Amino acid sequence: MKSARKTLKINPVPATNRLYSDFKNLKVLGRGQFGQVYRGTNIHDKMDYAIKVMEVSAVNKTKFEVYANASLAISDDVNVLKHIVRYFSSWQYKKEQCIVMELCKQSLREYVSKIQAKSLTGIKEADIKIALRHACLGLKGMHD
Repeated sequence: MKSARKTLKINPVPATNRLYSDFKNLKVLGRGQFGQVYRGTNIHDKMDYAIKVMEVSAVNKTKFEVYANASLAISDDVNVLKHIVRYFSSWQYKKEQCIVMELCKQSLREYVSKIQAKSLTGIKEADIKIALRHACLGLKGMHD
């Protein structure tokens, strides 16, 4: 049975940005088309998370909504799959949309670099198959 899809619900604007009141040890992990991704430790549960901070005003609103909705877990069922980055919460502060997600141990680029460093002959076909299998299982989970 298919679950109802979640869509991005923009929460009311808080008095202060929770990015700075709820998280410490913020470090930029990367930058993208719509903003930045930070690594931060939640002060309440002491867990590390990835926090996407996207500038809503910098993009076409429809394009932003499509991207933001695609960044969220599709349903509650998807949140339990190991091949999908889990969504935890989101909020809007002024012109920024913040999305708190599972912090992955490494990026695909880091995974591939690690494999390349171990091998004198480059990436083995078996390693590529493993990475592609995980990507396909994630896509399957999103569309089941």
